[in-house]
Amino acid sequence: MAERRSEEYIRQVKRALRCPRAQKREIEQDLREALRSAVENGEDEAAALARFGPADEFARAAGGGKPLRGKGFLLTGTLLLAAGAGGTAAWFSRPWQAPGDAIGQADAATGIQVVSGLPVDGPSLLLGGSALLILLALGCFFMAWRRRREEQ
Repeated sequence: MAERRSEEYIRQVKRALRCPRAQKREIEQDLREALRSAVENGEDEAAALARFGPADEFARAAGGGKPLRGKGFLLTGTLLLAAGAGGTAAWFSRPWQAPGDAIGQADAATGIQVVSGLPVDGPSLLLGGSALLILLALGCFFMAWRRRREEQ
């Protein structure tokens, strides 16, 4: 029963820690060692846990590492991606561009038509590439979210 209580306390501390995974493991090992040492020296496990205080306060005091990336990182990345996609779309739809049948300085015209070798047109390629990048960013976010959740 007491061991279950200490494992629950350790789990709560790990959940409350806001630091890199390696530092979390180190804090967990130190906490386990401190509990083991207290029990070996004759202290009751419940008394040792009470001496450490609430799990969230212990985690706040112990986890002085750099904070994990949060929603701000995802928001910044999404905004940069959207700005890049918008800039690329503006580049491909250049209204200031000379007509496609213009020669040289656009002072004469010809009936020659330039056809793309790509199986899709530029705007469709841009939209598809942007969608792919957004899906990739969301996939990375989901994998990181799942990893953080499994850590707890």
